[in-house]
Amino acid sequence: MWYNLAMIRRVREDDFKAILEMENDLHRQHVAMRPDTFNAEYEAYHEDTFIKLLRREECLFLVYEDKGEVVAYIYAEIIARGGVFVEGKIIYINDLYVKKPYRKK
Repeated sequence: MWYNLAMIRRVREDDFKAILEMENDLHRQHVAMRPDTFNAEYEAYHEDTFIKLLRREECLFLVYEDKGEVVAYIYAEIIARGGVFVEGKIIYINDLYVKKPYRKK
């Protein structure tokens, strides 16, 4: 019998190293494509900042895990809007990353 071992789940504190690796790769790609816009000296968030993000109610932080390996993540914020806009909530995607072997699947 075949079992699908892939899943989408909320990020946990122990995902920090995997996400940091992907975040750094994403930033290197940004710098390579737009050195006029992205700072090559940027350091991705530190572990304490990462943990604070996980605890924020308005943050949506998910990973895609395949056979126990984190291969993708999305970090988004749920933002209330109003004023000139109709009142409601929107989701703003800050980061989205998928490791190369898993892209276009």
